[in-house]
Amino acid sequence: MIKTVNGMGRYMMVNGGMPATTYINQYSGAMNVGDLRYNVSIQRLEVYDGNMWIELNTSHASVGLTPEAEHAIEWAARKQREDLALEQKAKDNPAIADLLAQKKKIEDQITMVDSLTKNYG
Repeated sequence: MIKTVNGMGRYMMVNGGMPATTYINQYSGAMNVGDLRYNVSIQRLEVYDGNMWIELNTSHASVGLTPEAEHAIEWAARKQREDLALEQKAKDNPAIADLLAQKKKIEDQITMVDSLTKNYG
């Protein structure tokens, strides 16, 4: 049984849910406070409070990404599709292939200059 769901980090959201204490009584015989049963007619867990059976909380939690994380993932997927489409076009078009090679060379140069300036800056 999951008692609690907590969101960790900037890109995680948790909504709803209500942690509930698990009541299990090891004794048999008469009903005692804290006895637990499964009520088949309503298909729910119930706990005895000394006077009556009370249905345990059955709320649900939802876990998902924040809108910022969803946007970042959508952007990355779109960028990946665009890059793959250009690579496919480059197979049939030498001009596009040449431009992509130049782009790669410039990106490598930027990375190298950035690395050098970090080491000496």
